[in-house]
Amino acid sequence: LEFRRVLFRSGALVEAPGQSVRIAAVAATPTNTALPREGFVSGRVYIDNGAVIDVAGIAGVELPMSANLVNVPRVGQNELADTPVQRGGPLFGVPITVDARVTGTRSDGVAWTGTPLANVGGYVQQVPRKIQQMLQNGGSIALAGDEVITRSGSFLNLDGGYVHYLGGVIETTRLIAANGAIIDIGSADPNVRYLGIAGRFVAEQPRWNVTTTYVNPLLASQGGVYEPEYIQGGNAGSLLVYGERVLLLDGEMSAERMAGRRQIASGKLPTAGVFYAGPGNGLRNSAFPDQSALGFGPDYRLEDELPDIGQNAPGFSAGTSLPTEIRDARLIVLSTHDLGASGFGSVTVVADEADKTTLSGSIEVAPGSG
Repeated sequence: LEFRRVLFRSGALVEAPGQSVRIAAVAATPTNTALPREGFVSGRVYIDNGAVIDVAGIAGVELPMSANLVNVPRVGQNELADTPVQRGGPLFGVPITVDARVTGTRSDGVAWTGTPLANVGGYVQQVPRKIQQMLQNGGSIALAGDEVITRSGSFLNLDGGYVHYLGGVIETTRLIAANGAIIDIGSADPNVRYLGIAGRFVAEQPRWNVTTTYVNPLLASQGGVYEPEYIQGGNAGSLLVYGERVLLLDGEMSAERMAGRRQIASGKLPTAGVFYAGPGNGLRNSAFPDQSALGFGPDYRLEDELPDIGQNAPGFSAGTSLPTEIRDARLIVLSTHDLGASGFGSVTVVADEADKTTLSGSIEVAPGSG
C-alpha cells in the first residue's frame, strides 16, 4: 500500500497469515507538493490504539501422526537408479511405506528422504497438504514514511505458527537381512542386499505363470511404534521500518516462535524474528520516490524506554502535527527493552554514518536464533 498518508484507526485489522504487508506514506518533497486532507499529515503512517496488523503463521493446525507417512505404490527402476545393489532385490515392484521426516545423506553424497535404499523424494513432494500447513512461517511487515508511529495498544504480530501432530502409531516397511534381523527401511544400509520384506511372502509357480503374495499382518505390524503428540513450529517473521524524521514504535510487537521436542532434539530450531530499522530494503525509496532534495538520514539512539510523546506533544493524535523541534531533531529512539521482549533474534539498525547510532545498555535477543 502506498498513499500520501496511511491511518489505521482503532479496531482496524489487517490479517494475512504468512504474507508480506508493505505500507508506505509518500512524503511531500519539492516535486511532490500535494497537500493532505484536513486531519491528515502527509508522509505519516499512523497505527492507532486498538489497530492490529497480523502476519503470524497459522497456529494449532491438528494432523494425525500418520500424516508423516508416505505410501509408494510401486518401487521401480527409477527409484532404484542410485542404489544398484537393490535392483532385482525384494524392493523391486512392491509397495513400501516410509516416514517423510527421516532424511539423511549417504556416504556417496546423495541426499535421501524416507529411505536411503530408493529415491522416493518425488512421492514425498506430491503428498497433498492443506493451505494451513503451508502457512506456518510468520510473514513480514514493512512500514516507511516521513513519520512512522504506532501508538500504545496497537499490535504488530509476526509470530511463527505450528502444526500439532496427535499421538499415533508409525508403521513403516521393514526388511529382512541375511542374518534374520529385521531392519526398518529408514535405517537400512543401501550397500546391503536384503532377503525380503517382513510380513510379506511371495510364492511363484513358473509352470503356471502364477505369483501369489501372502501378508502376515501380525509380523508386518510388529514394527509399529507409538509416538506421542508433538508440535512442529514455524519461523517468526520480519519487521522492517523507516521514518525519515520520526519513528515511534510505542505499540506491542511480537515475533515469537515455538519449537517442538523433535526440533529441540535435532538442534534445528525455528528462526527467531528479524527487526530492521534503516533506509535499505527499498524503504526510503518507497517514502521518497524523489530523493534529490534529501540530505542525510536520521540519528538513532537505542535506550531502555521510549520518550513519552504525550508529555512532549500534549493531545497528540493522528491529525496532529508534531512540534517543529521534534521533527527537525531527526533523532530516532528505539526501546531495547521492547525489542528484546518481543522475541526478535536479530536486531539491525542502519544509519548513514557509523557515529549516528548510539546504544545505551544492551539488547537481549532470543536465544538459539540460528
